[in-house]
Amino acid sequence: MVSMDLTPAFSKNNVPVVFASDDKYVFYLSVVLASLKGHSDINSNYDIVVLSFNISEGNKTVLRLMFGSCPNFSLRFIEVEEFFKNHEFFIDRYLSLSTYSRLFIPEIFSKYQKVVYLDSDLVLNADVKELYDIDLKDKCLLACRDLGFVSGTIRKDKFFGDNYAVNQLHIDNYFEYFNAGVLVFNVEAIKKQGKDKVFFDKLRELKKPIFHDQDVLNASCYGSVAFAPNMWNFSFYPDEEIRALSEDFKKLYKEAAENPKIVHFVGFEKPWHSFQKPFAFLWWCWARKSPFYELILKKNEASLSDIDFEKREYFVRLFGYVPFGRVTVQNNKIKYLIWKIPVFKLKRNKQSRQIFLFNIPCFKVILK
Repeated sequence: MVSMDLTPAFSKNNVPVVFASDDKYVFYLSVVLASLKGHSDINSNYDIVVLSFNISEGNKTVLRLMFGSCPNFSLRFIEVEEFFKNHEFFIDRYLSLSTYSRLFIPEIFSKYQKVVYLDSDLVLNADVKELYDIDLKDKCLLACRDLGFVSGTIRKDKFFGDNYAVNQLHIDNYFEYFNAGVLVFNVEAIKKQGKDKVFFDKLRELKKPIFHDQDVLNASCYGSVAFAPNMWNFSFYPDEEIRALSEDFKKLYKEAAENPKIVHFVGFEKPWHSFQKPFAFLWWCWARKSPFYELILKKNEASLSDIDFEKREYFVRLFGYVPFGRVTVQNNKIKYLIWKIPVFKLKRNKQSRQIFLFNIPCFKVILK
């Protein structure tokens, strides 16, 4: 295992904030950093550490330049690839291996009392120091309840039909399942309670966790989590998901939606894929302050130029998810294109449905 001797960057008023990213996500990390900087307090010192999974030196330099004239900011990078060599990690859908970097936080930050962890698909609407200052007492984590998970369990969504929280994660009260995109790690308590060892026991035990390291953290820390108001990790959910919640949880959601201190864009559909996504306007306000702004636009040009969110959602409901590309619906034809290549096409009329892959007809269903 890699030896680590990381110490706080500032001797006073140190607010440590941790991110994890690889080179593919570094553009979006810069947007979070812009929002963090925009809501900072000159009387606080922000100790930012990025757990880097092979971020290029050029991109690191660009991120450092964001804080070049800010004496109360420190930005450091820790290469974590070496940490992954002795463990097996399950990855599917749109996530990358770097998401599991969170599990190494207690080891890397062993000289800290506590640290804030933030995902890179969110923006801040308040000073992160407010979150850092919340008292955890002897709890291992500070987190926000995952209302989408609670709703999915109640509705017996395909992910939760067998009460995944209880039967697989051994979380008896699934109302205490949290989203791991915004966390405060109580490093002292985690080490004292030996949870850092439990993380990797659970990693081996779960094999194929649906929500990856989030499930590992939930299963490991159940019963030792302090819950922050959901305004600190607000995610938009469709009405059908909110309707399934109890009145108390609906109130939690409404209060968070009215005054979100952090807006988190969970799921595969991100604001850089669609201007029409709820709260995307807020993300783009901060994207304009990113040094990668033009590159973000260029990278997502296809999905932003000809995207209809509802049509894309229709495709998602049929086939699970669309990692990138765009969907068009015209003259009874549904197309999924990557760049300009038609990967999939469904041609339909009153008499038949015909499926094409790469414009090659595969099969046809005649309707009676």
